[in-house]
Amino acid sequence: MDRKLLVTDPRKSWVQRVRRIELDVLDSARSAFGSLGEKDTLSVSGLFHLVGMVGAGKSTLRDVLTVETVRQGRRVTIVVGDVAEQMRLVELFRRLELKVAPVLGTSTRTRNIQRMHRRLTSAGAGSLLSHEARQFKYLSTACPLDALRGREALEPLDIADSPCTRLYPANTRKEGRAQDDVPPDGAEHAPTSSPTAAPDDADHDRMGTAEGCPLWGACPRHRGAHDLVDADIWVANPASLVYGLTPRHQNRERARFLEVACVRSDLIIVDEADRVQMQLDTMFVPSATLVGRSPDSWLDELQTHTTDEFARYGRLQLSDADVDRWSSSLTASIAATNRLYSMLMRHSSLQRWIRDDYFSSWTLQQKLLDDWFPKPSAPDAPDQDDEPDIDFEEESREEADLDEQPDDDPGTESGTVGEPEDAADARRTAVTEMLDTFRDDPLGGEGTDDPELTDLVALARALLHTLDEETTRLQAGATLTRLSGLAPGTDAEMRRRTLRFEFTVLVCILQQRLDVITELWPTVETALNLESTDNQLARRPPLDYGPLLPESPMGNILGFQLLTENLDATRGSAGAELRFFRCTGVGRALLTGLHRITALDGRPTAHVLLMSGTSWAGTAAGAHVLAPVRAILKISPKEHRALLQTTFRKVFVPGPDGRPLHLSGTRPDLRPKVLELMLDGLARPREGQFESTLEEELRLIPSTRRKRLLLLVGSYDEARRAFEVLEGIPRWKGRVCRLIPDDAELEVSFGGVDPGEPLASAQSMTLRRGDVSAFGTMDAQILIAPLMSVERGHNILNDAGQAAIGSVLFLARPHPRPYDIGIAVQGINSWAMRLMANGEFDRLVASAPDLDTAGRSFRREARIRWKHLLTRRMAWRELNDEDKVAFTWDRLVVMWQVIGRLVRGGVPARVVFVDSRFAEREAAGRGPDDFRTGLLASLLHVLAPYFDEDGPHTPADRHLVKMLYEPLYQALGNLPPYRPDAPRRTTRGAA
Repeated sequence: MDRKLLVTDPRKSWVQRVRRIELDVLDSARSAFGSLGEKDTLSVSGLFHLVGMVGAGKSTLRDVLTVETVRQGRRVTIVVGDVAEQMRLVELFRRLELKVAPVLGTSTRTRNIQRMHRRLTSAGAGSLLSHEARQFKYLSTACPLDALRGREALEPLDIADSPCTRLYPANTRKEGRAQDDVPPDGAEHAPTSSPTAAPDDADHDRMGTAEGCPLWGACPRHRGAHDLVDADIWVANPASLVYGLTPRHQNRERARFLEVACVRSDLIIVDEADRVQMQLDTMFVPSATLVGRSPDSWLDELQTHTTDEFARYGRLQLSDADVDRWSSSLTASIAATNRLYSMLMRHSSLQRWIRDDYFSSWTLQQKLLDDWFPKPSAPDAPDQDDEPDIDFEEESREEADLDEQPDDDPGTESGTVGEPEDAADARRTAVTEMLDTFRDDPLGGEGTDDPELTDLVALARALLHTLDEETTRLQAGATLTRLSGLAPGTDAEMRRRTLRFEFTVLVCILQQRLDVITELWPTVETALNLESTDNQLARRPPLDYGPLLPESPMGNILGFQLLTENLDATRGSAGAELRFFRCTGVGRALLTGLHRITALDGRPTAHVLLMSGTSWAGTAAGAHVLAPVRAILKISPKEHRALLQTTFRKVFVPGPDGRPLHLSGTRPDLRPKVLELMLDGLARPREGQFESTLEEELRLIPSTRRKRLLLLVGSYDEARRAFEVLEGIPRWKGRVCRLIPDDAELEVSFGGVDPGEPLASAQSMTLRRGDVSAFGTMDAQILIAPLMSVERGHNILNDAGQAAIGSVLFLARPHPRPYDIGIAVQGINSWAMRLMANGEFDRLVASAPDLDTAGRSFRREARIRWKHLLTRRMAWRELNDEDKVAFTWDRLVVMWQVIGRLVRGGVPARVVFVDSRFAEREAAGRGPDDFRTGLLASLLHVLAPYFDEDGPHTPADRHLVKMLYEPLYQALGNLPPYRPDAPRRTTRGAA
């Protein structure tokens, strides 16, 4: 490798990097770890979980192991975090003259090309004409058929329009579709929409049999697919494996790349396995904040974006019927949401009705039916609050390879147990069936002969568009009375029931129209330039994995959740956040069961190597991978001693009132001012001091090659604000660089930017996330970045191969947003997987008289747990002790991964905690914190038992934690107390 890569620097030699690798391996009894000798063999069989301290050489082991495996005539698949890392590895193995190809998705092709151009521009290639990169051959958008389309084709075919498997003889096309090839007058510059939701779907608007493109084998758009056939190394990311389909030109069977990788690969290496686990959890529970405060308001952002796109092209996009349907659905969704918000804000009783957990059109329908037709539940009947699981058959009518659902399948009836016994039961059954039909089409697009359903559809339309609320309420009351047969009752009771009925009807409209938006999203994505607008809801996980994954513990459900904000003390200023989620399975089970996928077809199990520095993390809900650790990658004793010199300290900046400042927990409208005050206190000498905190930190870094600082904030917007503040201070002007997203737009002309222009100077002090490793070669002394953007991935090294940054300052505590549904998903999945791993699930099933009772018992417990996780507020003060411990382990992983950027090459790090919420009591002068009051104290609390020889943990677990987290534990234990009035020493070398 050194010879082919022309490595001459001994410090960067692959030989030297391999020599420093040391491994401890779990013994056959799985009770203790022992060193792997030079003559011993490391055997990767089945699922093999390997961990190693940050900076221990996991990437080196991954790359060298891949090269050696391929040289033995075997095949390897590597799973990494993002496309940038994919391309870097592809280039590395290509230079080693190995057959390698990336597994890339087509839906993100345009975005990846744009990112590549932006990165090259940021690297100094200002003119687009000078952009040359080998990776472009895998990102081509050229289509050979463009040359055959004639003069009427005014724009190249977009990726979404690729007719790779959708070519039809001209004489069999339906009349009226021929104009699709000719844009309307004046539409030369309007984007074109994709004619189908996906290139491989059948086109129902054309006649005849679809044919494959005869030029596919030489098409530059599919260079990656061509190379995958003979490649010995596949480099993929989780999304491209899970969602990607093998091309029909190459594979007659419909198969996902994940399945093919398991079948063809002798070894699958999953890098950063804990991050992949969290990504899989998210993939199988897509969610979005529908409406909230800007900028976290998806529907508002989508409406603004769509309006701008329509205005830009004079609404020419609406010449496409799918765009028209999509736009109408968006309009209806916005209208329904506004009506719902109006009702919620004016009627607190509705908030109490829905805020206990989550709600959907189905759960609200059940509540109405139980109120209209009260009936005691049978002893063995399902819980009335249970929601039916998502009907996968209903969502996949076009999947010909799925079996039909049996007619006698239990659970397909909604709302009744057994046959109706009297007229009330018969009426409830009839109303239930009618409401089920209404939920599928609440605005009546398909028409109906049922007069009751016609009345309900008319009510839905009236509720959506009415300007006379009282008249519509009378209409709703009349419809309710006819459906339920209830006597009017008191005015208050009737008003309460009518409000709930109206609310349910509006939720039905919103839910159905959101389904239309997500289904049509791929079809209109290009026409409306939706690539820049994130849509988690449109990324439904493929149904192919249904047989492989356990369903979500609380059931495969979908629903809404209303979260009331209490951030502002000003009367009337509180708002509410509405979010939508869809649970379709325990995503992390795909990772720990990856080696068994091939066994389903009777093949031998695959060999999977899981690697990470933090995939063993106690009771962490997100990061801890429930696969036994079988090997530990160690650092050398010399490097270990150096890492133990890592030091922590607290520097809390006092505000105008004398109290220490904190970004964490601060109201969004106040955060910019707090950030400005905090930076001003760090960047300027305080009264009676000769140097600022930032100057002091630079001085205390011993190595001249590492005198750089990393300032961590909460977001890219805060990074921009912090950059502007420091640039305004003469001492730091021109010495600060900020990180920007890979997708961020900069003002770049076609011919590039004149280096003498002010714009060029400003752009030279920005760095895209994918290029963050270049900071080690820049003249800047400070890098400002969002905490989560530098948590993992790219190393920032100097010319000596060591961490280029010597000190990191946490200006914000690593804390998720309150009510973050991703945390709830990780929590419920972790709970379910641990229940199965520790035998509790088996005991629950064994103790039940039958499987139905066991299933209901488990589902009941899961929904209690889900409700707790959904409704708890992720504020430190409000977490119970159990949640605090799990939360602390997850925050420990985030912080240690960030600090890991500073210890590469076996060097110590300096860490400064600036946000006073790290130690709230101590910062306020109320004494030392404990694990209930401060995150730093809690970090020490969860680690301490593993360093106690007489503690409750096994020797193997104690050894594991020592190998992974000892420098962190030592630094926390040596953390000096906060002394706000202590004089600052300025002699060189003072701490």
